Amino acid sequence: LFSKRLADNDLFLLPGNYILIENSFLQEPWNLDQLIFDLQVKGLKPILVHPERYAYYSNRKNRYLELHDQGVSFQINLLSLAGAYGSAEKKMAEYLLAQGVVDFIGTDLHRTSHADRIDAYLLTSDAHSHMADAAATIQNNTAFPAPAIVE
Repeated sequence: LFSKRLADNDLFLLPGNYILIENSFLQEPWNLDQLIFDLQVKGLKPILVHPERYAYYSNRKNRYLELHDQGVSFQINLLSLAGAYGSAEKKMAEYLLAQGVVDFIGTDLHRTSHADRIDAYLLTSDAHSHMADAAATIQNNTAFPAPAIVE
């Protein structure tokens, strides 16, 4: 279905022609490199969401760098940094921050407990350290500026 929608230009895009892409948690899509190429040929800018949660990259960390070098932006999940998905996901998110390949930070807020977890996390020294590590590469505000307030 995605290939058809791509061919028909029937996709939901973010400002600046960004498009969120998500892998399976079980394995990398067999055609991921081709998909990325096809998106880019159409002038789209793929953002791979929560790459720290794809366990199949844990033993192939160079794959992250390959994807980022191909022009794929990464959006890690704030809940991963908060430890909500486990220590492996937190460590991988920290690794990606340390590599300077995190372009966006977002979250999956599916329940109020997630918001509570984020609130508690933001008060920690971990959060301050993570945000300092991310400051040089994060594009949340530059790629998607807040609309001007008209009074």
